Amino acid sequence: MTDEKLMLPLKETARRTGLSYSWLRKQCNNGALAHVRCGTKILVNYEALLKKLENAGRSDNQEAD
Repeated sequence: MTDEKLMLPLKETARRTGLSYSWLRKQCNNGALAHVRCGTKILVNYEALLKKLENAGRSDNQEAD
């Protein structure tokens, strides 16, 4: 079994998540989102993004309690 990561271009990541392209790009530029640059293309670690969003949702729910 391999530990390959799903790396998606920003546009595809935005389409799959509903997050804006510009927000995702800013997160990459700020270092807040796991990604790699391949020339001018930015590839996002999709699984890491989903985990980050899931954890953010959990912390928001904990603050409401």
